[in-house]
Order: sequence, then structure tokens, then C-alpha cells
Amino acid sequence: MAEKPILIIKVGGSIANTPDAIAQDIAALQSKYSIIVVHGCSAQMNELYDKFGITPKFITSPTGFKSRYTNADTIKIYNLAIQNASTSIILSLQKVGVNAVGLSG
Repeated sequence: MAEKPILIIKVGGSIANTPDAIAQDIAALQSKYSIIVVHGCSAQMNELYDKFGITPKFITSPTGFKSRYTNADTIKIYNLAIQNASTSIILSLQKVGVNAVGLSG
């Protein structure tokens, strides 16, 4: 049996709020591809900042690139947010028959 090509799908963190929107599409592609989904969690981080009453900090490079300032509180928020986002996406994929697992590292 021939090995399936790998398809990497990058989705924004907001997809974790509506993961069923992509789950069917990924299920339809799984017969042709080995799929890796890479996602963010900015929307979930912003929700957690609001919940905990923390104001996020951002920095802008001299060339205008804006980044989230990372300190100990941000790392804690990130870890919660990425876990929530990943779990949401995995559950939606499993509901439509995709054997999904989450990896973080």
C-alpha cells in the first residue's frame, strides 16, 4: 500500500470556537492524505485575559511587526488556551470519524 502524502492545514485559533466547521472537510480529505492540523489560540487567550482581569501587553519591532509580550502570566494563559483549543478541535474531529490526537511541545 502506498504511503499517503502529508497535508498540513494551518487554522487560526478562532476555529477552536467553531471546530465543526472544518471537521467535515478534514474527514473528507483523510482518505487521500495524512493530515496535520496546526492551530493558534489567540481568541482563547483573549477570553482568558478578560476572565482573569489581565491586560495583555504587545510590543512593536522597529519594522512594525507586532508581537504579544510574553511573561509568566502570558505563559500560564497560553498553556490553558492552547489546551482548550486543541481539545475542542480533537473532539470535533473524533465525532466525524477522524482518529485525531493532540501534540504539544
